[in-house]
Amino acid sequence: MSGKKKITLVQYVASSPQIPHARIYRYLEIIRRCSREGWRTYLVLSEMPNSLEISRPFLDAGCRILTQRRPAGNLDLRTALDIYRLLRDLRCDVFHCHNIHTVPLAAAALARVPVRIWSVLAMSPYYEQGTRPRGIHRLALSTRLSTFCAHRILAISTAVSTELLQNGAPVRKTAVLPAPVDLARFRRASGDGARQEFGFTEDQVLVIAVGHAVPVKGWDVLIKAFACAVSRCPHARLLLVGSHSDKHEASTYNDLQSLARGLSCAHLIRFAGARFDIPRLLAASDIFVMPSRSEGLGMALVEALAAGLPCVAARVGGIPDILVHGRNGLLFERENVGALAEQLVHLAADTNLRRQLAEAAPGSVQGFGLEPHADNMMAIYTEALQEACVT
Repeated sequence: MSGKKKITLVQYVASSPQIPHARIYRYLEIIRRCSREGWRTYLVLSEMPNSLEISRPFLDAGCRILTQRRPAGNLDLRTALDIYRLLRDLRCDVFHCHNIHTVPLAAAALARVPVRIWSVLAMSPYYEQGTRPRGIHRLALSTRLSTFCAHRILAISTAVSTELLQNGAPVRKTAVLPAPVDLARFRRASGDGARQEFGFTEDQVLVIAVGHAVPVKGWDVLIKAFACAVSRCPHARLLLVGSHSDKHEASTYNDLQSLARGLSCAHLIRFAGARFDIPRLLAASDIFVMPSRSEGLGMALVEALAAGLPCVAARVGGIPDILVHGRNGLLFERENVGALAEQLVHLAADTNLRRQLAEAAPGSVQGFGLEPHADNMMAIYTEALQEACVT
């Protein structure tokens, strides 16, 4: 865009990232790409990161990090007004919101932002709960308003796109754009010392799951399946990695601990909490499991495949976009404890199958790199700007 109007991009995240994860690297790569084109870039969070490891790369890329409170529902007029004023004052040209949508997109429309992008990263709460909307909720008014306000709707997977289209998203606005991962970060990692940190030995089969302690992640399903499997594979151990100390996680964490004690396998399980060294923990493990009840795509699964781990995952949401049963991993039906237990036993006992899946894993996620994704986003922004005649 050299010689033309200097474009202002606002990435609206409305979360408070405190540890590095796939989403942070995705936002950063897009901002770096836009900064190279001379754009002004802003990242809007609900709170400032408490770690320079997160904030410093954005600042180094010339990005300003701003904070605004997260919308309290779809009719939060106060937050809508705050967003409206922010975008008007910044003279925003491209507004890109991630997941949180109705309030920010409506505010961006009222502020007459020329390009409004909505990245949809998850299935609906109804899918997560295995239920169907009733009454007025069947109209999906929030989704319909957001799709009206957005110029582009980027679904993280085929399943998310299908659900959006069923809820009224226009085909002409909607596209599938999987989220990327810093593949090299996982391929080059070493697991040195990780097993010893948790009291595991090299001859044990270490099963790992990465997420956090909320029901949708299905850690209760995994603990039940692990308890069944370990009776036949006593050398198996389980490592659950992810936050469990926030208010919305504490109850589930306590339930998971009680479940493990009741199944007499608590001594074989470690809760690692939130970690900065996910690549190291994956490198030290033998089997990765994603037992989720819902996933927009399953970025932790992409990371595990990039790390060369044999993977087992529930057949939900966007996971079948990544995992092909028997080729680069194994799938089981949602909440089927018995099926997951059988697959854990099979993988724990069959080193040849583990090796076969591990060898196929990295190549199957080759297309999830950060730079190609940022190039795709830049092309989407540029095309939309041209349509809006912003020069």
